Amino acid sequence: MPAPPPSAARSRTRCRPGCHAPKCLCRTARSPPGTGTRSGAGCLARPAVRETLSQAQDSLVSWVAQWLATLGSPEPQEYCRVLFDYLDGMMFHQVVLPRAYFDPEAGIRLVLGALLQR
Repeated sequence: MPAPPPSAARSRTRCRPGCHAPKCLCRTARSPPGTGTRSGAGCLARPAVRETLSQAQDSLVSWVAQWLATLGSPEPQEYCRVLFDYLDGMMFHQVVLPRAYFDPEAGIRLVLGALLQR
């Protein structure tokens, strides 16, 4: 039997012990080192929509970063990306492993409070 193509082998590789994702998105969503791209839309989106998604994300980060700066964030761009990463993960988990009762407000308040502490 021939060996599977490299992409198929990589998709079955677990990023860490105990990871049970079918195609281990933890591994395949990462951008290659040194590319300057972020994981997520840049790697998983179809090429036809990748640029549009990237521009939309940059616009949203700029807008929310201004809001965070108004609230006193010392590093609004970076903190905005941290907030978005949290929100992305929270939504991903709710889609993949939904909880019957889901109220994200407390977690969002906790993250925002930590990011805005002086």
